[in-house]
Amino acid sequence: MSSDVRNRVPLKRLVEISSGEANFPVGDIEVSRIIADSRLISPGDLFVAIDGATMNGHAFVPEALEQGAIAAVVERESDPSARLIVVPDTRIALSEMAKEFYGRPDERLNIAGITGTNGKTTVTYMVSEIARAEGLKFGAIGTLGYYIGKDRYKLDFTTPNPTILFEILSLMADSGLNGTAMEVSSHGLAQRRSWNIDYDVVAFTNLTQDHLDYHGDMESYFAIKSGLFENIDSKTPSVINIDNDYGKRLIDRTSSEKIITVGIEEDALLTASNIRTRRGSTSFDLKTPIGSGHVELKIPGGFNVYNALVAAGIGIALNWSLSSIIEGLEAFPGVPGRLEPVTGNQPFAVYVDYSHTPDALENAIRACAEIAEGKVIVVFGCGGDRDRDKRAKMGRIAGEKADIVVLTSDNPRSEVPARIIDEIETGVPFGCEKYRIDDRKLAIYKALELADEGDVILIAGKGHEDYQIIGNEKRHFDDRETAAEWLIQKGYRERS
Repeated sequence: MSSDVRNRVPLKRLVEISSGEANFPVGDIEVSRIIADSRLISPGDLFVAIDGATMNGHAFVPEALEQGAIAAVVERESDPSARLIVVPDTRIALSEMAKEFYGRPDERLNIAGITGTNGKTTVTYMVSEIARAEGLKFGAIGTLGYYIGKDRYKLDFTTPNPTILFEILSLMADSGLNGTAMEVSSHGLAQRRSWNIDYDVVAFTNLTQDHLDYHGDMESYFAIKSGLFENIDSKTPSVINIDNDYGKRLIDRTSSEKIITVGIEEDALLTASNIRTRRGSTSFDLKTPIGSGHVELKIPGGFNVYNALVAAGIGIALNWSLSSIIEGLEAFPGVPGRLEPVTGNQPFAVYVDYSHTPDALENAIRACAEIAEGKVIVVFGCGGDRDRDKRAKMGRIAGEKADIVVLTSDNPRSEVPARIIDEIETGVPFGCEKYRIDDRKLAIYKALELADEGDVILIAGKGHEDYQIIGNEKRHFDDRETAAEWLIQKGYRERS
């Protein structure tokens, strides 16, 4: 997303809001845009130098100024002759300036921030559906992009950079939305992309292994996630899944005076019982501080009960009615790539799921096993240039929980697909029926060919993604399209 908005905000105000010190007279200078990529600079823009993972924006200050930037925001003064604004932390400054530039839109919206390893996207869209039942207009921001009404726009990151994030929030507020639910990723928290959002409620789904290539270890990962809860206003409620061990620990770390706990096994404020899973649906009895009721979800998977509990907890934190909570949950149609069925008249079921962590894969396989009358066949791979430690674990989980495993490529990026599969295969138990096929399309076809009546096929790892990253190239590839094409070829489905 590239902004064409020309608000023209006084530079003096942006310097003040970021506790910056300018080495030149600011006077009446106005800023037309705030930009952190020197390649996008136009005259009148303010350049913010960010120290990134691979490049340091401070090295591009001369280039940005040459292209017409009115000044550069930096953490250290390198050239006294250049127009510089020195701040303690440019990431924090970028967020503070972007918020001010776009008119502090978060203060005009009810914002639910949802973090955790798995379930963020589902909870985000469940909340939006509950809001609709409550008679409110809510947007959504996250892995699938962002929604304003019926319009969807793609994003490069689950939690976008502050200039984009605050522009989106501004568009939402100006469009008449009452609020939005947004995913808050660990990368976004670590890089201060969601640093100073005025949240009305924050929520924690769970914490399991992921992103350790970035965070290093689980404790560091937990510390980053905890930051969302430690830095909120004490009046902001926290919704926490305490069936997860990290959730239990989070209770002692949140700044919230109001903590809404959810769980199935633990004694929580919101609980679910009498859980029943069927093909295409899940039901349970919901107990809350404001009443109880029966919920019929239109989506499969016992793990989605936890997502529903977190969404219900957010609804209660925002003072929505129990009837709206139940109505919204029951109206929720699911989200693309989350146990999404690929339908036809075939005598077996096919689901595509985004599960790309050990815990998510286990939950997805378990959900398939709950509805399978025959075998569970799983086809998956692991992403290249990402957490290598989870590969063998996912191989073990697939081999132990599924009947047949087809190992393949995911987004190999710079790695050799066969070597990634080698590492996954080290975890697959001896004696498990398994196949290894580097080509993902052929692997999906193989899984479909192995299916008999009553079987369930799980195509895991990519979910909603419509691309595959091989080397530096992003090629079109969609698991759902691939499975549908095979069903068409075999006469199980008509070409649309």
